[in-house]
Amino acid sequence: MKYLIGVDGGGTKTAAALADIDGSIIRTAYAPGCNPNDIGFEQAMQNIFSAVQALNADIKDIAAIFCGVAGITASDYSARANKWLKERFPFSRSEALHDGINVIYSAFPEGDGAIVICGTGSSCFMKMGKEIIRIGGYGKFDLAGNGYEIGKAAIGHSLKCVDGREESGVLDALVTEKAGGNPLDVLTDLIAADKKHIASFAPLVFEAYEKGDIYAAWILENQLEYIGGLISRAAEIYGGSIPVCMAGGIGKQEAAIKIIKKYIPPFVTLSPITTEPVYGAVAKAKEILTAE
Repeated sequence: MKYLIGVDGGGTKTAAALADIDGSIIRTAYAPGCNPNDIGFEQAMQNIFSAVQALNADIKDIAAIFCGVAGITASDYSARANKWLKERFPFSRSEALHDGINVIYSAFPEGDGAIVICGTGSSCFMKMGKEIIRIGGYGKFDLAGNGYEIGKAAIGHSLKCVDGREESGVLDALVTEKAGGNPLDVLTDLIAADKKHIASFAPLVFEAYEKGDIYAAWILENQLEYIGGLISRAAEIYGGSIPVCMAGGIGKQEAAIKIIKKYIPPFVTLSPITTEPVYGAVAKAKEILTAE
């Protein structure tokens, strides 16, 4: 019997799924994260291989394998990863691309649509047939509406409250409590913190927003207008009504969906994603197998 394998390689964990030729999942396995920018290329590939090995499938029985890996577009990682796949799985059709492919194929395995990844970072991908179009999310030069930027804005607000440029309220109190004290007193620690820690302040903005904090409302309106712009451009390219799914922690917030809808055409459907990215990796592996 022949099988498909899909791999969703993130910074935190690597998920691999074994499926039959029709794409029905048989079992899944996991390994540590595999972003080569974090742990190096060799270790990243080893983690992928560990997850695949845990599926207990004979390499000769794997018809196609797709790996969507975070950070793979940096440096020459993509070319190296594709070479690595061909060497490790010589009997299979294989391909390695960025992990955004997993997300959009999980939402739209066969049809067209757009996916907004809105977690620690943010970006938008459109699927039109077999063509993938990226819109926005180009690092520090074009990035907003994500957990890191929203969390950073929350801390910035609290710092402004310290010197009186803005008035203390619900959001400032929540930030101060989470920071473990006056944010100015722990500023050195906050500056040294990684993006995930800064992004962990983002839920406080939504909590304060629900309680009527005007600064929380301003932050969310300002940040999420950017996401609305990505979606509006996707609709423009598509030329009409296009289904859009939101992925990531921010995209699961009802308030975020409500605000974003103010900045997109009324004919665009917007909803949270309901399937895991590894399912999209399997769908992409199926496409690779059936491609001429």
